[in-house]
Amino acid sequence: MNANGFFVTGTDTEVGKTIVTCLLYQLLHERGFNVVPFKPIQTGTISQDEGHSLAPDVEMYKKSGVREASSNLSAYLFEPPCSPHLASRLVGTTIDFPVIFETMRNLSRNYNSILMEGAGGLSVPINEQKDMADLAKEAGFPLLIVARPNLGTINHTLQTIYYAKSKGLRIAGVIFSNVPAEKTFIEEENIRYIQQFAPVLGSIPKVREIEEKIGSAIYLQHWPLLLKQKN
Repeated sequence: MNANGFFVTGTDTEVGKTIVTCLLYQLLHERGFNVVPFKPIQTGTISQDEGHSLAPDVEMYKKSGVREASSNLSAYLFEPPCSPHLASRLVGTTIDFPVIFETMRNLSRNYNSILMEGAGGLSVPINEQKDMADLAKEAGFPLLIVARPNLGTINHTLQTIYYAKSKGLRIAGVIFSNVPAEKTFIEEENIRYIQQFAPVLGSIPKVREIEEKIGSAIYLQHWPLLLKQKN
């Protein structure tokens, strides 16, 4: 797939990928980039009237100002809140990459860049043969890795970095989420140590109910580096 963009992955589920995707969308959009977020596979959807499904992550995109129709921002929606390979099996279907990339091609007709958000981490299975790393590889996007700053993050983040490299993926950098205003010495050291293995682009402060404050600016110390990678 020949397209411009980033693949947003995480060191774990619920680590802050959607918040990062929304804030990056706002950052890039405000600076004149014709960009759109894209959640190819959404699990844990909520059933609505007349057979419609509410995709929580896509709803966050809409709150961040995205005007594209919700139905165009995902390729697969599944109600079971589990990994994509299991969610699809539970509803009697399989996930095919051509369907995802056809949705992407439709988006790319109106947008120059796509922020593709994965589900969980890189090794989360999509079907019996492929995982999220394979999706990022076929999309051709460099990775933005979302990580926590607290205890355990060195192991999770380095495992993500090593697995990405084993798959031949390029890492644009790491963004830390839910970072307290006054970091502990452990959190400071975790961030410093990880920076030896991948660029740390910045962090999102710990904000109560940040989902309701999506308009807040993301704090990226090195966002010019991120924008440079897009040119």
